[in-house]
Amino acid sequence: MKKIISLFLGAILLFNNMNAQVNNLKVHPLHLLRSKFEFERKLSDNVSVGAIGSVFFLYSGYRIEPYCRLYFMPANTKAAFTGTYLQIKGHYSKAIDKQTPENEVISEYGFSAALGYQIQFKNNITMDFFSGYRSSHTLYPSTTEASSMFSLMYNLPLDLGISIGYAFGSAPINNNLNTFH
Repeated sequence: MKKIISLFLGAILLFNNMNAQVNNLKVHPLHLLRSKFEFERKLSDNVSVGAIGSVFFLYSGYRIEPYCRLYFMPANTKAAFTGTYLQIKGHYSKAIDKQTPENEVISEYGFSAALGYQIQFKNNITMDFFSGYRSSHTLYPSTTEASSMFSLMYNLPLDLGISIGYAFGSAPINNNLNTFH
């Protein structure tokens, strides 16, 4: 787990030192059963890529979700991270039961597609609202009660959420277009 966190932080530092694009670091506050952090990097006015990392509280495990977003905004809009978007995301999760650590609860993979809207406020604070479909497949299904509970809590077919973030980097932000003051 330390390696994953180190790689995540290393990617943030690498992208932060580049001068051409804008970055966005977010948290997902509504996820009470796990800690969920996200990093998004704007590649052009309409495209961004990113990754979401989750650490489960009730289980010893993690989820990694790389994604690509297509923003539906006018080509002349220079505001960073603003507008309606389509997100395509993959995910991989691995967890074990804390009570019996020798038993793997679940190892799964899948994808999701969601529509969302991201707002950037004048002070570079961003807020996302998104909803879509998630498909998950278990690689090593377990028949334990912990496995059934994990599947019920974390592998629902609905991908729904809110995230709050901070946009940073060197690209100018036009506060007159598609932003709230």
